[in-house]
Amino acid sequence: MTHAFSPAAEDRLDLDKVFPIFAIVFIDMLGLTVILPLLHIYAAPLDVAAEEMVLTEGQRIAWVSLNEALELPLVAWVREVLPEFVASRVYRTMLDMQSRDS
Repeated sequence: MTHAFSPAAEDRLDLDKVFPIFAIVFIDMLGLTVILPLLHIYAAPLDVAAEEMVLTEGQRIAWVSLNEALELPLVAWVREVLPEFVASRVYRTMLDMQSRDS
C-alpha cells in the first residue's frame, strides 16, 4: 500500500549522484570563509590618467564618494573599513597631496 505522500522510486533523490555537488558547494563555501578575511584594500595616490591604465580581466577601478561606496553591494567587512579609512590620517594626507598637485 502506498501513501499519497511517498514518492515513487524513480522520483527519489539519489544521494550517490548529488553528494559530489553538496561536497563541492561545501568546500567552496569553506574556502570563501578562509579567503575573505585575507583580502586587502589598497589606497594610493594615482599619478596617471585613468585612460592610460591597463586593466586585465576582472580588474576595475572606480572613483566614488564615501556615500556612493557605502551604497555598493560590498561585503560587511569592507563596509566597516571604509568609514575608518576616510577618517584616518593616511586618507587626509593623500587628500592634501592631491590638492597640492592640482
